[in-house]
Amino acid sequence: MVAVKNIARRLGDDISERNPFSTRGCPMAAASQRSSRRHLGGVTLTIRKFNTRHFEMEDLIRAGTLDRALANHLEDYVLARKNILISGGTGTGKTTLLSILGKFIPRTSGSL
Repeated sequence: MVAVKNIARRLGDDISERNPFSTRGCPMAAASQRSSRRHLGGVTLTIRKFNTRHFEMEDLIRAGTLDRALANHLEDYVLARKNILISGGTGTGKTTLLSILGKFIPRTSGSL
């Protein structure tokens, strides 16, 4: 608990019974969340560090994450300005896929 409180204070926040959560960016991570609520007999500290590599659609196809037909459909949906729902659990690639799809938005559209 002391370590979690020290990390929060160093980032300009405080954790207490009244304020049990802290979500702040860390210098060494993209995002972090600290909680003083007791989970399984202790406190939790979650640190997410994002990859600096920017993936392309071809990377997902090569890895078998999706096939060429689905990749083509997704690109067509973006170009047709269709709504796309992206969902999944933590660490499943939602942000990665959204970043890749964002590259299909024409620069002249004024979006993104």
